Amino acid sequence: MRHSASGIVCSAETCFPLAQVQIEVTATNGGQKSLESDALGKWQIADLNSEEIIRFQKSGYVMKEYRATELPTKIRLLEKQLIGYQSKLWFQPGETIDVFIHSPQKYSARLCRHGETRERVLFLGEFPPQQQQVPDGNFVESGLDWSRSFTYQLPSDARPGLYSLLLRSEGSYDFAIPFVVSTPPSERGKSSKLLVLASTNNWQAYNIWGGRSRYRNLEANDSITYSDFSPGFMRRSVVSTLQYLSPRLYGMLRNVWRKWASKDSPD
Repeated sequence: MRHSASGIVCSAETCFPLAQVQIEVTATNGGQKSLESDALGKWQIADLNSEEIIRFQKSGYVMKEYRATELPTKIRLLEKQLIGYQSKLWFQPGETIDVFIHSPQKYSARLCRHGETRERVLFLGEFPPQQQQVPDGNFVESGLDWSRSFTYQLPSDARPGLYSLLLRSEGSYDFAIPFVVSTPPSERGKSSKLLVLASTNNWQAYNIWGGRSRYRNLEANDSITYSDFSPGFMRRSVVSTLQYLSPRLYGMLRNVWRKWASKDSPD
């Protein structure tokens, strides 16, 4: 049975429409036809057979392939760049951490602590390329379900503070995943009377990766303010870079870190 299909193709990171995405339709007899998305990311394919295969590809993005009967109306293409997230935003010393990475090339990972200067705590090694995918449609609410790339354990004597997992790959920008190491409950108040509050909810509220934050909704192509932190929203990927967060954090905490980073660790 033959039919037509239409939709839009957007980026994974911002949900912006992608123009000039190459669309290749392969028939069961091997015949092919090609077209591309328009300036608004829209596409339309006429006279499709249910068994035909359709591929969407654009330079700098991960290709996607569908059967004609499974074509979504909103296709999301993941950028070919080093990016990743961890299982949550804060940990305690000695805790095991799952890491989820998308990288077109091999990459290295380093654990760093940020005080007055950046201190390298652990070199975690080099890892092979790993290609992940994102769901189609609007996925921010339900989050990502990437395959785990590797696991590491925080040192049992890790000092509380602001940390990052620094990822590096040849020919790519560095990517840093920020997180907090907190003082174990049994040790709070023993080495310092200072409490530092990290506004992790704010980090998420302004995180626009995927096309939606608490204040902007590019997935729906309009501005909407959200008032509840649903569990699905909080499970979405934590991919704001340390370079983006540090001006806000260091603006408030610079003097605190300078005074205590090399002395008693703040609770």
